[in-house]
This record gives sequence, C-alpha cells and structure tokens, in this order.
Amino acid sequence: MYISNTATLPNEIIYKVIPNFPLYSISNIGQIISNIDNEDMFDKYIWKHNRFQICLKKDFGQTSNQYVDRLVAETFIDLPNNNNSVNQYIVRHYDFDNYNNIVDNLFWFSKSDRRKELKEIKIKLLEEKVIFLENNPDYVL
Repeated sequence: MYISNTATLPNEIIYKVIPNFPLYSISNIGQIISNIDNEDMFDKYIWKHNRFQICLKKDFGQTSNQYVDRLVAETFIDLPNNNNSVNQYIVRHYDFDNYNNIVDNLFWFSKSDRRKELKEIKIKLLEEKVIFLENNPDYVL
C-alpha cells in the first residue's frame, strides 16, 4: 500500500464493504482487499488521470474501473446536505496530493462549484495575460 509522505495515518484502520462492490472492502486509508481471500489489491492499482484506479468485479462478473479516492469517499464520507446524487460531486484532496487517499484528506466538492472555480481561474488567467501584454507592448504572441 502506498502512503504519501504528507499523510498522517489515523489511529485505527477500519475496513468497510464497498457499496455496489460486495466482493471487496476498503479501508479508511484507501487499501482495498478481496472479501473472498483477503488478498491486498494494491498490485492491481493503476495510475490514470493523475489518480489511483482499480478494476473491480461485481457479483455477476461484470467489471468496472473505479477511482480509489472516490471509493474511499463513497464508503466513508456522507454527501453534503443529505444529497443522494453522488454523480453531482467530485472528490477533492485537502493537501492536493492525489496519492494521499486517507479519508481525512478527502472531501466532496460539487460539480457546479467546480465549474464556477474553473471559470474564475480562466478569468483570472485572462486578466493576467492582459496585464502582461499591457506592460510588455513589444511582446510578440
């Protein structure tokens, strides 16, 4: 199991069955084990889109690629405002370290707030570009 250098381990490691994937349990530090043979699944993790991902089987043999941080959040963290629509949220890391999937480092962030955040970032970058160009009239794009 990979633990980030920035991570602080909790006092107790707790495992819970992963919702919709009863063949597996996940810990509050992001470790997944098989409920069939207690196999540690870390060697099955892949690094994709700057996050850990794993392919899990459902009861009836179908497989599904899942992000480990999202599985930790879905298993251990309640959605804000008693919302039942997990698809309206993304998982964020307080320390911005995507290796650190300890539950205390994760929080739900609404997709609508993410869109607002991206819009604000885009506006800020455009403003900075305008200021730069105004201060550097000889700069060639």
